[in-house]
Amino acid sequence: MVRGALTTTLAEAARGGAGLLLLSDYDGTLTPIVRRPEAASLDEATRGVLAALARAPRVAVGVISGRALEDLRGRVRVPGVVYAGAHGLEVEGAGLAFRHPEATRLAPGLAALAEALASRLPSLPGVRVEPKGLTVALHYREARAGVAPTVRRIARAAVEASGLPVELLPGKRVLELRPAVGWTKGDCALWLRDALAPRVVGRWVTTLYVGDDTTDEQVFTALKGQGLTVRVGGGRTAADFRVKDVRAVRRLLARLLAWFGEGATTQANGVTAPVGPRRR
Repeated sequence: MVRGALTTTLAEAARGGAGLLLLSDYDGTLTPIVRRPEAASLDEATRGVLAALARAPRVAVGVISGRALEDLRGRVRVPGVVYAGAHGLEVEGAGLAFRHPEATRLAPGLAALAEALASRLPSLPGVRVEPKGLTVALHYREARAGVAPTVRRIARAAVEASGLPVELLPGKRVLELRPAVGWTKGDCALWLRDALAPRVVGRWVTTLYVGDDTTDEQVFTALKGQGLTVRVGGGRTAADFRVKDVRAVRRLLARLLAWFGEGATTQANGVTAPVGPRRR
C-alpha cells in the first residue's frame, strides 16, 4: 500500500483514541546501512523523537534487532524503550527481561562455531565474523561482489561439522547464524505486544512494526491482520505498507509523535511536536 494510506490510517487511529505500540528494527530502519556495522550510529534528532514517544502515555516503544542486546542498547540509549537483541532471543527494558533458555544453552557452542568460521575465512578478503553471544554474523559488505554463495557454503559446512541446531538467515550483505529454537523476530514481536499493550493508554492499541530486512518479514507475517507493518525500501514483502528509506522513517516518527503525543508542545532535539507527561 502507499505511504498516504499508512499515514491516514495512523492519524485516524490517533484521533479515535487509540494507543500505539511502536516496534522497529535498527539497522536500515532507524539508521542507514553502512559498510561497517560498528559505524551505524543513531542521529540525535531520531533519538529525541524516540525518547518523546517513549514518555507518552499512549505509546510504548521497542527495538528488535539482530545486534547483541548490549550493543543495541548502547546505540539507541533511550530510557523507557524495550530492547530485543539477537533477533528477539534476549529482551530487556521497561521492566521486562527474557533470555531464551535453549539459545542460552547453545551459546558456548556458538562461540566455538565463530572461532571455527574465523579460521576458514582468511581466504575471503572483506568477510568478517562477528560473535554476538546468542548468534553469529558473517559480514561481507566489504567483500567482492558475488562472494555470498561461497560464504553460505563455508557457513553450512561449519554448522554441519559443529552438530549444532543452527539456521542460516541471509540479510543485506550479511549471513546470520542463529539457534534453531523455534523463536523468531515474529514470535518476539507478538510476545512484546502481549506484554506491553496493557500498559498503553487508549481505547485500543494499534501495533506498528517497521523494518527493512529479510528477518523482518517474519514479523510482517506474524502480525498479519493483527497490526500495521511497514517495509523500508524495495523488494518483495509481506508488509502492509512501504516507505522509501530511513529519512521517510524519521518523518513517520515525527508524525507519530504529533498524533499520539499529548500535552504541551516541546522541543525534542530539533523536532517540535506535542508529547505527553512521563509515565509514573
